[in-house]
Amino acid sequence: MEAFNKIFKQALTNICDVKIDDWDLRVPATLWANKKTCKNITGHTSFRRVYGQEVVVPMEYIVPSLRIATFTSMDDSNAEADRIRNYWRLMRINSL
Repeated sequence: MEAFNKIFKQALTNICDVKIDDWDLRVPATLWANKKTCKNITGHTSFRRVYGQEVVVPMEYIVPSLRIATFTSMDDSNAEADRIRNYWRLMRINSL
């Protein structure tokens, strides 16, 4: 536990380097980043060790990955067109 606290403290310090006042708002994002970071010793993320599979990030639902397409039984003929359409929609949104 002490090793995790050391890593967590360092990550929070790096994130809150400029604005230290909002460190408490950064805790969930820091914990999430730690859970989905691959550990050198095990070769797996903490999330995979607990749940037996890799975490699905929200972006994978917006632009479906192969894993999501397989899980939701997405038709391959429509999947590629959907991905391209979603990609361009996101590019337009980000350019605004």
